[in-house]
Amino acid sequence: MHGKLFQLGYVVADLDAAMARLGETQDIRHFRVDVFGDASGLLLRSAKAYAGGTMLELLEPRLTAADRLYTSFLDSDPAVPRLQHLGYLVETEEEFTGVGAWMKARGIAVALEAVLPGKLSATYFDTRPMLGHYSEYVCLSPQARDFYDDVPANWL
Repeated sequence: MHGKLFQLGYVVADLDAAMARLGETQDIRHFRVDVFGDASGLLLRSAKAYAGGTMLELLEPRLTAADRLYTSFLDSDPAVPRLQHLGYLVETEEEFTGVGAWMKARGIAVALEAVLPGKLSATYFDTRPMLGHYSEYVCLSPQARDFYDDVPANWL
């Protein structure tokens, strides 16, 4: 794999219940919660927390049932997180572009591309056939290297 593994991404049906469950069972109690949406409304809530040196990301989709990127991973218990992706941080736009070319050359499809202007670019590659989960690659813009600095640390 390319980049530095920095994040384990989980999908949950109920973000608040999942955060409470992780607090009770793993002593992970402090999260940064973000809300993402567009003109059509709320699309996704996420919660991020560091457990040691690894970031945990909980994703609560508010999308149609047809969006299998998230919904196919949901557990019947809305508080149970299910591993959906591993997140890799790449340092430069050139490396980010190179990862995309490398994946494309091997027939690995892009499942999702996202851009937060002035902050980051991210691509989900569908590595489920070989790994059982998606692989997300993130490149922070030079002016946003501190984008994750306010994600709370837990049990260091």
